[in-house]
Amino acid sequence: RTGKPFSDHAWQAATILVVLIIFTVMAFLTFPSSAESQFPNKPLQLNTTPTITPLPQEWLMNAHQTDGIALGGTILVLIIVIGTISAILQRNNKK
Repeated sequence: RTGKPFSDHAWQAATILVVLIIFTVMAFLTFPSSAESQFPNKPLQLNTTPTITPLPQEWLMNAHQTDGIALGGTILVLIIVIGTISAILQRNNKK
């Protein structure tokens, strides 16, 4: 193939690299290094309003612990969707 500056694999590798860089930057900007750095010298205050089914104290104190798992799952789904779309488009271009 003449006239193309990059092969299809180079574009795929560049796209994956750009997406990984974006997600890495987002991960470092959204998650604080520790809870103390976010709220220095402030006591933890929980909502003391009674509810019909109160949550255990441990759940209230660790509410944001699974944010990384949710972000990782989202990234995996995006990788699968983008890869599938890329494969479908390549197959259609070869016909």
